[in-house]
Amino acid sequence: MLITNDTELRQYIHNTLVTVSGEQTLFDKLQVELQLSEAWLARTFGVVESTPTACKVLATDAFLRAVPSLDLVLTPNGFGVVSNNTIAPASKDRVDRLLTSLENSRDFAIDQLLHELLANPDWRTTPQGRFFLATLFQTPLALPADLRESKSWEVFLQTHAQVVLIEQELADKFISREVYARLRSDIDNPDFAVLIQPLQAIECQLLTGKPLPYKQLIALVDYIRKSEQFPEWHTSQTAERYQPHAFENTKNSSAYWW
Repeated sequence: MLITNDTELRQYIHNTLVTVSGEQTLFDKLQVELQLSEAWLARTFGVVESTPTACKVLATDAFLRAVPSLDLVLTPNGFGVVSNNTIAPASKDRVDRLLTSLENSRDFAIDQLLHELLANPDWRTTPQGRFFLATLFQTPLALPADLRESKSWEVFLQTHAQVVLIEQELADKFISREVYARLRSDIDNPDFAVLIQPLQAIECQLLTGKPLPYKQLIALVDYIRKSEQFPEWHTSQTAERYQPHAFENTKNSSAYWW
């Protein structure tokens, strides 16, 4: 396990009371959730090493799912709320704010974890790496704030397949699959920002149902054609769409056009 004891767990979950002798530790209470979250972490991100960022994702994800039931006990007469003379149960609004805070904390940690993983050449070739490298939006926070709002990981997963299809269409009609692959593989290259940023903006517009900005895309195609950075575009199938196809008279032509 990435987190093996209560002391390690409490490094990533704040404002929890110290467990006194005879009480069940927070680590013991979250055992099942921690195991489920670790399996999810390995399956989704291919993470098997214990790093501070991976442990932060693990702890917050497990705690996020466990919070609704931590203050409930099952009695012979049904569920009851844990309480005593010094600490009153939190209101629904406070619990909701806690859940939102945990989700934001987990999603921010996920974004940081992906940046760390994307810097690893070996990870980039794994199935998980290829999934996140499939678009120009390779981490949750790469999406604009107005699109993801406060659920960056959830929105990222919901839009990923849509963005893949959008990029395929833009590649086939304008940018080429070869150039898109180059941009995705070196997305932090400042020389590519002149293409990546407009394309990301166009993709977000299409995600929200806006029409295709044809003139803007043609301007990007013109930039690619004139740039020496993308020689692969000229040999792509997409480039053939922009080649002149003028009629040429020959002796064997069935008719002549003047």
